[in-house]
Amino acid sequence: MSEHRHDYDVHVTWTGNLGTGTDSYRTFSRDHETTAAGVPPIPASADPAFRGEILRE
Repeated sequence: MSEHRHDYDVHVTWTGNLGTGTDSYRTFSRDHETTAAGVPPIPASADPAFRGEILRE
């Protein structure tokens, strides 16, 4: 196994606020976006079991 360490600075931003924040469990999206320097954002969502959506490109 490699002895080299690799560190990455990534950020996850919730994008699912549909206007009312998290006032009710059913009224917000589980969508979020992962970003890192030098690459395009990666859209994501929670697993459908947790009210997320399947995202397709």
